[in-house]
Amino acid sequence: MIHRQEAISRWDCAGQCKRKWNMLRTMIRNVLGALGLERRSASESLRKELKLINQNLDKIHRSLSSLEERSHTDPTLTRSILELSSRLELLSTTPGPSNKLASSDLDSLLRHYERLITLSKNSEIAIKKSIIDGQDNQFRQIESILWLQRFLDIQRPLPWTRGWAASPDFLLHIYTIIRNNRPKTVVELGSGVSTLVAAAALRENGAGQLLTLESDEQHAETTARLLETEELLEFAQVEFAPLEPWTPKKPSPLGEQWSWYRTAGALSKHDSIEVLIIDGPPQATGRFARFPAIPELRQKLARGALVVLDDARRPDEQAITSAWVEDYQMTVTQHRNYEKGLVEFRAF
Repeated sequence: MIHRQEAISRWDCAGQCKRKWNMLRTMIRNVLGALGLERRSASESLRKELKLINQNLDKIHRSLSSLEERSHTDPTLTRSILELSSRLELLSTTPGPSNKLASSDLDSLLRHYERLITLSKNSEIAIKKSIIDGQDNQFRQIESILWLQRFLDIQRPLPWTRGWAASPDFLLHIYTIIRNNRPKTVVELGSGVSTLVAAAALRENGAGQLLTLESDEQHAETTARLLETEELLEFAQVEFAPLEPWTPKKPSPLGEQWSWYRTAGALSKHDSIEVLIIDGPPQATGRFARFPAIPELRQKLARGALVVLDDARRPDEQAITSAWVEDYQMTVTQHRNYEKGLVEFRAF
């Protein structure tokens, strides 16, 4: 999320870059004017102007590098500036260039410069969008956490919801679908704050069971203690399910083998899953780490079951979504532009 001071810093940096572009425009015009002078004077004037332009390009490069670190903007502009800077350096150190040569080179440089102007405008637009999107997201997360605190009947503050943890907008979505659909059986892949929220929603419904599979034993114990503290063990169970090699029954373009939860014992009593929450295994497990969820559990889903996939902004999850729809008859019912992205499916 973007803090106010960081946003101000980005605008300051963008403003500095814009002012330096204006200085460069003036300098290049001066260089063109120098071409009309006597040959020797033109050569000397060109070298002086080119050196000044190069110095300003260096300053712009430093400003843009700082800007890219803060806003993750397209680095094309910085690369273009470095290329132009190298060409200007060559021209400014070449002794006694002719007017014809200088004119030809400057025409090429001016075309390159105009491209840089366009790129700089695009970068400015991207920066503005980044700041606005960041502010909107920040508001949405605060709003979601406030609603969760109002809805949840828990005794302690929610655990941290930043970084790899589920975001507040995702948590509010989980709470809402459980309260509205009143499922008897919920299965979750990957434990954490979402486990607490789902269990609390089931308790408020007065019925239903949550089974959460967690591949990290310490994390599983931590989540179980959290449930115990909030007196939610009547409605939820966290089971340590280490990852083991898994191969799909039918070939997939996404791969041949995955690491997947040991599910045989854990899911033996769950043949009619009404809500499936997929937030694991972690991305670090491997490419398309969550793909096995539907091939492995499709037959255990109740007709019309609701499936929720977190982190849907990531390319891996987008490829997984396509594979589930094409090969396993899953129907996408909605995409949510949440902080990390969410896709909701129905199993018909």
